[in-house]
Amino acid sequence: MQIRIDDYSDLKDVKKLYRKAFPTAERKTFFMILAKASTGESEILVFSEEGRFAGFAVTLFTADPVLVDYFAVSESRRGAGLGSEALKMLFGRYSGKRVMLLAEEENAKARNQAQRVKRIRFYLKNSMSDTGVKVSIFGNRFRLLSYPRKVKAEDYIELNARTMGEMFIKLTLTRAC
Repeated sequence: MQIRIDDYSDLKDVKKLYRKAFPTAERKTFFMILAKASTGESEILVFSEEGRFAGFAVTLFTADPVLVDYFAVSESRRGAGLGSEALKMLFGRYSGKRVMLLAEEENAKARNQAQRVKRIRFYLKNSMSDTGVKVSIFGNRFRLLSYPRKVKAEDYIELNARTMGEMFIKLTLTRAC
């Protein structure tokens, strides 16, 4: 598998998977993602295998830590270890930095409860740690996970404030504790 910064040749595949993999309530506008990538505060990374699109990640970063804002593997490629390999490639790309991401919190009433449990198990199996921090964004609850060292709620808030702006934090973040 290969990882590279998207040179916009896979943008159509990235956008299609982005819309399919993430519910509307969890998506930033694609224009915002492209704008952040153009400033150097974000990367749109593409994973490919044998020249075929396999998935993507969108990261936001400062010196440390790095936020994996979005991470998805193509549906047709899931279950073959590509997600684990892609995650390890992300860790390698940002070696020496703490990597964090949000995963939907388990909720027995959620329509996708099984998917939420499976996703958190996947991240924990792949060396991420649960920080114990819960984040609420527009009423959606998430667990903050990190690798290789734990991050705090303040790390998450500060990174978003620096890269997305204070107004973004005020409008989206309901709670981090």
